[in-house]
Amino acid sequence: MLCLLWCSPNAMAQQGTWEEETGEVKSEEIIITKDRKIELPPASRRYEKVPPLPVAPGNNESVAFDFKNYGFKVASLNPAIRLLKVEKPTLNRLYGNYVRLGYGNFASPYAALNINNKRNDAYAYGLNFRHRASRNGVVDGANSGFSQTRLGLDAKGFTKVGTLYGNISYDRERYHFYGYSPEIAAIPERNDISQIFNRFSVTAGAMKNNPDGPLNFDLKTQFNYMNDRFEAREYYFTTQLNGQYEIGPNLTAGLESNLYLIQQTDSTQINRNYFNIAPTFKFNVSGFDITAGFNAVYENDTVPEAGQLSLFPLLKATYGLGEALEVYAGIKGGVEVQTWQGLAQENPHLGTNIPVLHTQNTFNFFGGLQGRLLDKMYFHSGFSVGNYRYLPLFVNNQLDSTRFDVVYDNEISTIFNFFGQVTWQQDQNFRASLRGDYFNYNMGQLPDAWHRPQYVFTIDGKYTLKEKLVFGASIYLMGGLEAPRAADRAQVVRLDDITDLSLQIEYLFDERFSAYMHLNNILGNNYQRFLNYPVRGTMLQVGLTYGF
Repeated sequence: MLCLLWCSPNAMAQQGTWEEETGEVKSEEIIITKDRKIELPPASRRYEKVPPLPVAPGNNESVAFDFKNYGFKVASLNPAIRLLKVEKPTLNRLYGNYVRLGYGNFASPYAALNINNKRNDAYAYGLNFRHRASRNGVVDGANSGFSQTRLGLDAKGFTKVGTLYGNISYDRERYHFYGYSPEIAAIPERNDISQIFNRFSVTAGAMKNNPDGPLNFDLKTQFNYMNDRFEAREYYFTTQLNGQYEIGPNLTAGLESNLYLIQQTDSTQINRNYFNIAPTFKFNVSGFDITAGFNAVYENDTVPEAGQLSLFPLLKATYGLGEALEVYAGIKGGVEVQTWQGLAQENPHLGTNIPVLHTQNTFNFFGGLQGRLLDKMYFHSGFSVGNYRYLPLFVNNQLDSTRFDVVYDNEISTIFNFFGQVTWQQDQNFRASLRGDYFNYNMGQLPDAWHRPQYVFTIDGKYTLKEKLVFGASIYLMGGLEAPRAADRAQVVRLDDITDLSLQIEYLFDERFSAYMHLNNILGNNYQRFLNYPVRGTMLQVGLTYGF
């Protein structure tokens, strides 16, 4: 195009010239050739490629599994653990308010009421009430019955900075000392062998849990009081602080502190105080997430070492092996607070003047592997080896075998625990979990870890069919329990292994109304968790639930 425009005016100019010179137009031939290509060099596209974001080693994809340090906890034996599994209302996830009424064999009524405020961005509160009882039991009818009543009020306030929360509750529990010999001459009266606990608790706290901010903490203050029918009582005041502060992208400081002021009164009055502070730092080195620090403990218990400041190590290292797999190991130590209220919750058939001592966990080495096996299956397996002093154990009183004393091993006891857990949740309609624990005890002064299990195995499952029919099942196994006879503690009795199978069925007529059936201890085994105290056989309870 440019060539044609350039040639045309020149041709016209030449034509005019020829006319002036000769006066005629001569025949001329003009040839235009396009043998030249205009080629531009390729543009140099020079730019910086955006590098991939750095991935912190060990900070892999989170999985819905409870990653915790599973060390041996001396206060982990709760005889009510099986019974609590059947009390979770299905309709709670649909409506915050519900009422549930039921009745079962052994003259066992059940009632529960839960009331909450409507959804609110500024506050939340709730009232809960629960009562369950069995008029009769496995030994002489009403002599082995029980009742449990609880009334509680919870409240929370939400602000831009954090959350304020509080709780107040009252519990009344009645049990009976029915572990007497069937060969006794006269059956005791029900009121003569009854035990009544009254518990009162008040909690207040403040929590800041903002993932976008550098500081997070939970500060809680609690007052607990309990008395029994025999004028024994205990109160304790505790303040607990757990906080973290992100100093930098690869450094976080943590602080945990606990203060206990305890007063126990029976035939004598004892004041027991406890305080600890445990600072830690969490950082990453060569792909390892490391938490390091120490635990400083002061307690004025009644043991010879009391009144001294003790230091224990705190160290844990975690390494990510893949997108959803990590291995960890560490060492720790400390003092585990023991209270009369805690011991009575484990075994409500305690006698009078029970000595209470804190348990010293002088050294504990632990490790494990946790992560995701399949798309919906998660696992956690590990072990712990710990040295304990003043380990509490339950033994029958030598003068009254229906009541239990608490004895302590004053020397170092070594406890090994191996555990494995698998959780599978396919969707909202199916969930199953399995956990097994094995314990080995190497006692210091005492011959055996009386009334402590060698293994505990649990299976729980839940399945919802077409959003109408809910099935639940659980298997609870415990074995290796041994106990000394009251008259001669040199003679040891091996208790039968515990096998407890339970089944729950609930039918939802609509979103508000349902009917349920709970069948517990299906095999009907009158097993003994504590010597001389057999449990009830097969228990059937039916009832209705209404949500509002």
